[in-house]
Amino acid sequence: MRLGALLGPRYPGSPNAIGAGQSSAGESVVSGPGLLGAQARWLESLGYDSLWCTQAFGRGYGVMDPFVALSVAAASTSRIELGTAILQLPLYPSADVAYRAWSLQRVSGGRLSLGLGAGSVAAEFEAFGRDHANRFAAFEASVTQLRDHLRLGAIGTCELVDRSPTEPPPPLLLGTWGHRVESAARDFGGWIASGRYRGEAALQRSLERYRGAGGRRAIVSTVLAGSDRRVLAARLGRLAAMGFDDAVVLFDSDDSGEVVDPAAVRELVT
Repeated sequence: MRLGALLGPRYPGSPNAIGAGQSSAGESVVSGPGLLGAQARWLESLGYDSLWCTQAFGRGYGVMDPFVALSVAAASTSRIELGTAILQLPLYPSADVAYRAWSLQRVSGGRLSLGLGAGSVAAEFEAFGRDHANRFAAFEASVTQLRDHLRLGAIGTCELVDRSPTEPPPPLLLGTWGHRVESAARDFGGWIASGRYRGEAALQRSLERYRGAGGRRAIVSTVLAGSDRRVLAARLGRLAAMGFDDAVVLFDSDDSGEVVDPAAVRELVT
């Protein structure tokens, strides 16, 4: 199973624990303007396979814009996969997403995976002036447009970026709690499941449906690291045994206020 990490989490009560330590270059990984770049370099040096950034700002906390954060990570690393987990597509014009995605695909050297979802929290839609009740229909319309924009590298006669005709667009992954896994299998390059808001029995059932529909890459995101390495090791082992291809860890503190060392977490997955 491949191991990923959520980059730069900002959750209530979290001291941003993955900033505690040093990068492979010996620089302190602390808060400040250099935090994201240092985190990205450090996690890549530890052997993590991917870095992801979520999108949230209407839930009592906020995280940075994923395209901004991942651009910093792209400039700070050389090999690690970069992904959105997930971007709420109905909040944006599809042309805007295509332009930013192709730009990030270019500056990262083709390392972007674009995880998309319909969104869930009404406050975020209200802030953007979007219709929350119509988000699933809006998602379907937007993703159809986005596919065309990314495939062509253009919107009508407007080229998005100066690119080679053979340069592939980023793969699209569907983030869903499990209700639409057949669509993820049929229409997307992979499925991103929630390891925080779905129990393991529900994850297992959804994964079986996804594989039964021909689904390929299955990613379980937002797996809370917490403070107990043994608990995390056991959970990652169960997720691997279920058949998930990737696990993306959230380095956030549990009730103890502690979080396991990312270097130790990397050793748990082979």
